[in-house]
Amino acid sequence: MRWILVIAIASVSTIAIFFAATMFFVPSTGTINAVGESNNSSAGVPTAGYQKVNVTINGFTIIADVASTQDQKTKGLDVRKSMEENQGMLFPFPNENNYAFWMKGMKFPIDIIWISSEKKVVHIENSLPPCTGSDLTCPTHSPSEKATYVLETTAGFSDRHAIAQGTAVQFTLQN
Repeated sequence: MRWILVIAIASVSTIAIFFAATMFFVPSTGTINAVGESNNSSAGVPTAGYQKVNVTINGFTIIADVASTQDQKTKGLDVRKSMEENQGMLFPFPNENNYAFWMKGMKFPIDIIWISSEKKVVHIENSLPPCTGSDLTCPTHSPSEKATYVLETTAGFSDRHAIAQGTAVQFTLQN
């Protein structure tokens, strides 16, 4: 998936602020894994270089890659061939806005969940299929409310785990 909004590249300090804020609101059990090695090589998921964060939503924990660089945000999940139920990708942004996403380059369907700065779900797009058309024919998906984070999960995740607007989300950095 490619992130299609034009936003300034997040600086190292912005990323550090995101992680510091996350650690402040949800106690971390360790330090940040700077390498981001994949713990699920059987799914063919190349995730080296990504930070990892545990995202807990309605009692279920996802191990999410954090798309913190401009390149990671642009590529999104199109770097993966598949994804397991307990995997995802989290896109942190420096401020709340109506961030739009599309399915260009994706190889599998996903749910997209927009999350406010208060870590509450504000919008969900369910079971979006990959777009195989040209850039001009791929629809964009935007939230109805502003968000600071966007979480991409397996298709149908929101329904299977009863995720709805207002559902609380917790982030805990992996060590």
